[in-house]
Amino acid sequence: MSFLGWRVRKVATALTTSIAMLTVIVAFVPSASAEAPRASLPLITYFKATPNSFSYKGGMVTLKANLRFAKTCTLRVSPALKGLPETNFACTGSSFTKRFEVTSDTTAVVRTYTFSLSVRNTEGKTIAPNTLVAEGAAPPPISFGTSGENLGIVGVLIHSTNSEVRVTNNSRLPQDLGMFNIVGTNSTDFGIPSNDCAGVVLSPGGECSFAVDFVPTSTGRRVATLALGDLSWGSAGTNAVLPLSGTGVFSEISIGASRVFYTSGDVHFGTEGVYTTTKSLYVTVSDASKTVPLYVSAIGVSGKNYTDFGVSAGNCGNTVIDPGAQCQFTVSFTPTASGLRTDQVDVYGNMSGGVWTIPESGFGEYASLTLDSPPGKQITRINFGDKSASVQTVAVTVTNTSSNVFLAFGSASVISGQNAPDFNWVPGLCAYAGSELAPAQSCTFTVTFQPQLEGVQYYGTFSLYDNAASGSQTLNLSGEGKA
Repeated sequence: MSFLGWRVRKVATALTTSIAMLTVIVAFVPSASAEAPRASLPLITYFKATPNSFSYKGGMVTLKANLRFAKTCTLRVSPALKGLPETNFACTGSSFTKRFEVTSDTTAVVRTYTFSLSVRNTEGKTIAPNTLVAEGAAPPPISFGTSGENLGIVGVLIHSTNSEVRVTNNSRLPQDLGMFNIVGTNSTDFGIPSNDCAGVVLSPGGECSFAVDFVPTSTGRRVATLALGDLSWGSAGTNAVLPLSGTGVFSEISIGASRVFYTSGDVHFGTEGVYTTTKSLYVTVSDASKTVPLYVSAIGVSGKNYTDFGVSAGNCGNTVIDPGAQCQFTVSFTPTASGLRTDQVDVYGNMSGGVWTIPESGFGEYASLTLDSPPGKQITRINFGDKSASVQTVAVTVTNTSSNVFLAFGSASVISGQNAPDFNWVPGLCAYAGSELAPAQSCTFTVTFQPQLEGVQYYGTFSLYDNAASGSQTLNLSGEGKA
């Protein structure tokens, strides 16, 4: 090939390549009369309803959509609303906004409106995810001024403060209020201390009120439901309900007393004469809680020898003590036998466990005594001898020979026997029923004889009842009538 031929062939090859490239480029350049390019799906980039919830009174819903290359749109809703569905309307812009009214609903039924949007163009159809609008239920004809009543944190067995609850007639007709009932798991913990609504017919828009209170019977969260019958709502009537709640907590107790008789939480009475009673000893009850009142419901005694111990509630029985405050009760000891005697004081209240126990102990000891006539001469009998009908008197001295217990005289000291009416005794300041004689002390009583007949032998027995081990001392009495 000549050089000229090679040049001609190279130019021809280059020209052919250029023409081919030009053809490709021209294929992507639209002419003035070409169709608009087809857009890829999806055609909807945003679809939302605002607001997304209404009260039962209704309102306006605003629907807004952002689009890409859309041509026609269809809007639907379920359940129906005025103005929808709207089908095949032009939506060639980048967005549209439409407003629709949701009317009031007085059927007391919750409704949810579901809005659907579909968009078409020459490529096909796109459906947007549904958007929802919730419409709340209309209130019942009878409603409370609160959705629930929380009575707060209250000490077990303590009354809360009363909480007032308002009742309103929301309807256009009078409403006949029926029974108030508290039901549920802890219904007994709640009460209605006052009620202006019982049996009332409320006029439209009318109101009345009642109070609820809370007395927790245990700790922790306590719940119940108050049901108010509305006799005008429905053929058989129905209930308006109000949730009730509260929290029960224990209080804290502390006990104090004189160290003379109260140590390590125990009461010690020491030694006491059988059937004699110690002086009353004061015990203090304090509310150690910072916030919870202490309720002392009762104070009692229990245990092995509980009859030997006494308790007086003082100002502690069935009382509420504020945090930091105190009350006092008294305890005493009257042993009915010798030896160690034990029991416990039980303080009942709203502390943990429901009762606080205080162990008690004391020793009983029998007294000892002598009967002397004259003083210094112990006797077991009195012989009046031959006596005339005039009254004859013998003085008897009683000495308490015990070292540390009192001698107590019973109420049954008496003269018995076949001739008892001819003898008598006069206690004077000694040995009368209920009297006591201190250790090493003495007192005197008299025994008298007045025979009714001459020449007759008289016999009797004087029994002095006391708290010695034998329980009584006897003197054999004798005498003879003389002219």
